[in-house]
Amino acid sequence: MRLLIPLLALLIATQLMAQTKSRLVPPKASTLQQRSAPLPSVQDPEAQRVFRSVQEAIASGSTAVLRGYFGEQVSLNLQRVESGVYSANQAASILGTYFAPRQPISFSFSRMSDTGPNPYGTGRLTFLHRGNRQSVQVYVSLSRRGSTWVVSEFTVY
Repeated sequence: MRLLIPLLALLIATQLMAQTKSRLVPPKASTLQQRSAPLPSVQDPEAQRVFRSVQEAIASGSTAVLRGYFGEQVSLNLQRVESGVYSANQAASILGTYFAPRQPISFSFSRMSDTGPNPYGTGRLTFLHRGNRQSVQVYVSLSRRGSTWVVSEFTVY
């Protein structure tokens, strides 16, 4: 009986600690992990260049750089925030509003495919939002406009 009471108290304390949300302090720049990693293999060098630039822009939260790779219209889907087809300027503005309170920690494409007319990449974006570390999956699809590749779809889920 003497062992049962402390054992139950320890069990309850462990359960309560597991249910408590932790608050994170934004890391210092010197302690940030690598923001983006090398790209998985993509055959088309131009598509690979676009994916590399998009990956770096997402990792830094730079919507101005992303805007430069958007096609005339972009299918944008931000989970529980916004969904639709927008002009490049509108899409950049919406993404700017989305990224403003979210400080990216890391992003890299973990899977890419260049089979078919629309190469795509998907990867996990980790960021701080209101002191909490969160992760979302990002999907980016390209399409050919003339001789260049442009972002035609950007989804966060």
